[in-house]
Amino acid sequence: MVENMPKPSGGKGQAERSEADMNAEILHLRESIQAMRDELERANHEKSAAIQKARAQSRDELEQLKATIQALRDEMEHLSLSKRSEVQAALAGGNEEIGQLHETIQALRDEMEAMKFAHADAQQGLRSEYEGQIAQMKETIVAMRNELERSGVPGKMPGKPPGKIDKAGRGGKTWRGSRPH
Repeated sequence: MVENMPKPSGGKGQAERSEADMNAEILHLRESIQAMRDELERANHEKSAAIQKARAQSRDELEQLKATIQALRDEMEHLSLSKRSEVQAALAGGNEEIGQLHETIQALRDEMEAMKFAHADAQQGLRSEYEGQIAQMKETIVAMRNELERSGVPGKMPGKPPGKIDKAGRGGKTWRGSRPH
């Protein structure tokens, strides 16, 4: 810059002028330096503001991500608890149904057993009744044969070989073949 400065050519007027030019140039340089300082400060301020803004945005984004992560964790926990309770309810319902089925099976077994005993009792009753009727009929037959023999009516009984009839209503002779019914 000193090179650009006009050189004194002699004389007082020129020296004053050259000093005024130098003062103007110094003033201009000072203003330029101040403008550069202001520009540098403004650039630093903008840079700092941009950094602050980026940091604030990063913090906001980080907080949002943390909130999202926490919300997802809470939802997963809720779903897990919900599924657990659904599984427990299903198991409880299944166990209850199994218990009811066991009770039904036992009731049906008991009913079947009771029916079996009732049927056996009915069969036994019928058997006893039939045996009693058969015994009565045999006694009646024996009584009628004895009466016939006492009355003196000779003859053969159909289906029986001739012979003496005992008290049970059977003929005295044994014979081969099937017995008449």
